[in-house]
Amino acid sequence: MVLGPMYHLYDENEINKAIDEAIRVTKPNGIIMFAFLSVYGIMYANYLYGKWSIDQEENFTNDYSVKHFKEQLFTGYDIVEFEVTTVDQPMKYYTINNRPTPYEVLIEKQDLDTGKTVTLSSAKFQIKDSDGNIVTQSIAGKNYTTFVTNSDGKIGVLTQVSRALLGKEWQSEEDAKGTVLTPLTLEAGIYTIDEIETPDGFLELEEPVEFTINKSFVSETTENGTPIVKVIVKNDQPTGKLVINKKIEDFDADTTFINREDLSGYEFTLYVKEDVISPIDGSVLYKANDIYGTYKTDENGNITVTDIPMGSYILKEISVLDGCILNEESKDVIFTQKDTVTKEYVVDQDITNKTTKLELSKKSVTGEEELEGAELEVRDEDGNVIDSWTSGKKTHIIEGLTAGKTYTLTEAICPDGYVKATTIEFTIDATGEIQTVTMIDKVVTMSKQDVAGKELPGAKIQVFNEDGDIVDEWTSTTESHNIIGLEEGQTYTLHEDAVPAGYALATDIKFTVTTEKKDQTVIMTDKQVIISKYDQLSAYIKGAKLQVLDSTGTVIAEWESDEDYTVEGLKVGETYVLHEVSAPKGYNKADNIEFTVKDDGNNQYIKMIDIKTDNVAITKYDATNKKELPGAKLKVTDSKGNIIDEWTSTKEAHNIDGLVIGDEYTLTEITAPNGYQKAESIKFTVQDNGTVVQKINMYDNAIPTQKTKAPNTGVYDQMPIYLGTATVSGLAALLLLRKRKQH
Repeated sequence: MVLGPMYHLYDENEINKAIDEAIRVTKPNGIIMFAFLSVYGIMYANYLYGKWSIDQEENFTNDYSVKHFKEQLFTGYDIVEFEVTTVDQPMKYYTINNRPTPYEVLIEKQDLDTGKTVTLSSAKFQIKDSDGNIVTQSIAGKNYTTFVTNSDGKIGVLTQVSRALLGKEWQSEEDAKGTVLTPLTLEAGIYTIDEIETPDGFLELEEPVEFTINKSFVSETTENGTPIVKVIVKNDQPTGKLVINKKIEDFDADTTFINREDLSGYEFTLYVKEDVISPIDGSVLYKANDIYGTYKTDENGNITVTDIPMGSYILKEISVLDGCILNEESKDVIFTQKDTVTKEYVVDQDITNKTTKLELSKKSVTGEEELEGAELEVRDEDGNVIDSWTSGKKTHIIEGLTAGKTYTLTEAICPDGYVKATTIEFTIDATGEIQTVTMIDKVVTMSKQDVAGKELPGAKIQVFNEDGDIVDEWTSTTESHNIIGLEEGQTYTLHEDAVPAGYALATDIKFTVTTEKKDQTVIMTDKQVIISKYDQLSAYIKGAKLQVLDSTGTVIAEWESDEDYTVEGLKVGETYVLHEVSAPKGYNKADNIEFTVKDDGNNQYIKMIDIKTDNVAITKYDATNKKELPGAKLKVTDSKGNIIDEWTSTKEAHNIDGLVIGDEYTLTEITAPNGYQKAESIKFTVQDNGTVVQKINMYDNAIPTQKTKAPNTGVYDQMPIYLGTATVSGLAALLLLRKRKQH
C-alpha cells in the first residue's frame, strides 16, 4: 500500500517516481493500493467545521462546489466533488480514471432559484469545443448538432431507433426528465454549452456554460459503466414587479384630518385570478382565488412587490386610514412573458382615494344666506370637540371624518336674537361626495300688546328658565322683541315685572320652544281696569272718594271721582275691593264691590252706583181752615214697610232727608189730634227736583158735631216750596224707582 506519495508529494515527477518504485517492488500479479485523500475532504473539514471563511472564494464556487483548477493542493491531481449515496437518493456509479478516457456528457436543465430539474418543457443545446467548433455526433448516417432535454411537454413517445428520425436534434425518452445524454462520448478538453432554445417560462443564458473533461477523472457512470460528465445548466425565470402608488384626491377644506404627508398604512391584498403554473414541472404554485400576499403602503404611499411569478392576479384595497373612502375597484395585474431576455416585468397601479367631505351650513328659518355669528362645535362619539368655528358668510367644510362614525353638531352660542338650536346627530357616509348638514336657528319673538293688539311700550319683561335663572330681560318698546338665550325643547316663563302706567300686571306665561323649524311668537297682553261712578239715574257722579284695596287691606289706589279712572298696580288673577270712602252730598255711599282681575285679554270695567237722595217736607193741615195741625203722630215707611221716620206734627213742616229719588214711600197717620179724624195713608214717590223741595201735605178733618156728620178723609196735597226765585210749576209725573244696591 502506498500511503504518503499521493497527498504529500506535490510535484508530478516525484509522484510518478513513487508509483514506478511501487511497481518495481511488487511481485508479479501483486496488487498495489494507493491511499487517496481528496482535496474535497480536506476543504470540507477545514472550512465547514471551523475555517469556512478562509480562502472561501479561492476554493469554492457560489453554489459551494469545489473549484477545479490546474494545480490542486495536497494531491497534484484534478478531482471533482463526490456525490455520496443516501437512503433517499438513487444509486450512483463512479469511475476513477487516471488515464485519458472519453466521456458522454449529461446535461441537466435546472431552475436557478430552486435547483429543481426543469421537466415541463425542453431546452435545446449545442456543444462547442475550445476552438468554438460545434460538436457533431453521427449515428446511423445522421449528424446531430443539437441536444434536446427530455420533458413532459415536448418529447412524445420515442424509442432508440426513432432517434435518427429527429434529424439534427437529439432527444431521447430514455433520458431522465429534464436531461439529455449525448449519444457519443467526448474526448478530454474544455467545452462550452450554448442554449439555443430556452424552456417555456425561463430566461435565456447570459453566457455559455463551460465544462472540462480531464484526463484523469473521478466521474459518475451510467448503469452500464459508461463514464459521464454531468453538466448542470441553470436558467432564471422572469418575475413580475408590482408597484402601487397611493394618491389622495385634492380637496380644499376649512378643516382637514387627512395627512397627505404620511400615506403609510393603506392596505392591499393581491389575489390569484387564475391558477399559477410552475414552468419547472407544471405544478400549481397558487390556486385561483388564493391570497398571494397582503401589503401596506409606506410613508410615500408606495408598495413594491417583487419576484411575483408570471400569471394573472387581482389587486384589491382592503383598508384605508380614517377619513378616506375605500377604493373598491378591483385592478387586474397580469404578468406575461414576452421574450427570453426581460428579467422583470413591471406593472404600475395608481390608486386614488376619495375623502369624506362634510359641509356644515348655518341658516335662519326664513333666510337663504348663511347666518353669521353662531359658535359651533363638532364632537365625536366620545364627546370630544374635534372642530369649532364661528359661522360666517360661507359654509364650513370639514374633510376626513371617519366614514360610518356618528358625530354631533352643537351650537355653543347662537347669534343675538336667535334660539340655540337642538344638537344634530349625523353619520358620515362613504360616498366621497359632499355631505351637507344644515342647522337652522329659529326666532322666538315676544310682543307686548294692549287689548287692541298694539305694541305697548314701557313694560319691564323678564324670561326665566326652569331653574329660575333670568335668561333675558328688557323694557318693551313700540316693536316686538326677539328673546335671546333660549334653547329648543326647553320651557320658559315670561314674566312682567313692571307694567306701564294704567295697566294691570299680566300673569306669567309659560311657553316651550319647539324643535319645529318655524319662528314662534309669544304675546302678552296688558289690560286695564277702569272704574266709573254713577247714580241710579245713570248720571255720572263727581266728588266721590274711592279706594281699591288688595286682599290684605292695603290701599292700592285712591282717588276722587271726576271721570273714568284706570287703576294702576293691579295684577291679573288677584282679587280686590272697590271701596267708597265718602259719597258726595245728596248721595248714599255705595256698598263695597269685590272684583277679580280676569285673565281674558280684555279691559275690565267696574261701575259703582251711588243712590241719589232728596228732602221731602211733610205738613199736617186742618182740612177746613188749611192751617197747620199739630199733635198728629205720623210715620214714613218704605216699600218694604221699614220705618224711615216717625214724629208728631207741629205748626211747621217736617223735613225728611235722604229719601231715595224714585222710590215710593208711605206717609201714615198713627194717631190724629183730639177732635180730628185719622187721615188715610198717602203713597208718594220722591222726585229729582234739584233745588226744589218736594212737599207732602196731609189733611185731617174735624170730627163732625151732631149737626154736621161729614166724613173725615185724608187729603194728599203735594205743594212744592220754591227757594229763592223759583217759580211754581205743575207736578211732574212720578217715576217709580226701586232702590238698588250698585256693584
